[in-house]
Amino acid sequence: MAMNKILVIGGSGFVGTHLANQLVERNISVVVPTRRRERTKQLILLPAVDMIQADVFDEAALVRLMDGVDAVVNLVGVLHSDPALPYGPAFKRAHVDLPQIIVSACKKAGVRRLVHMSALKAAADAPSEYLRSKAAGEAIVLAAQ
Repeated sequence: MAMNKILVIGGSGFVGTHLANQLVERNISVVVPTRRRERTKQLILLPAVDMIQADVFDEAALVRLMDGVDAVVNLVGVLHSDPALPYGPAFKRAHVDLPQIIVSACKKAGVRRLVHMSALKAAADAPSEYLRSKAAGEAIVLAAQ
């Protein structure tokens, strides 16, 4: 299946910027939702990248963004959260809640390809809140297969 258009959630970050450049070089259109469009100047300049100000935690907005895309890539990650067990609220929101929203939106939009970036050594019993929350997000995505 040819990939013509890909939605990259978390596309304005370090990995996302590099991925967007690689996709554009392969003549693939890229849609990158962002909270602050003005902070994504390096991507706005790419001709095949559509930067759209959107709330990725709004499932209806994600479904609209997925219209006509061949695949979704989730690169969202946060490095810090308030301490809590098994992980803090920022980790839960970005690494657990968001993958659930993305999976649901993919199903509603009919998108069958989802690439979810997790973390090395993510596990439910990992030594850090970050890795435990990444493992919970992985489990959601894997269960959706």
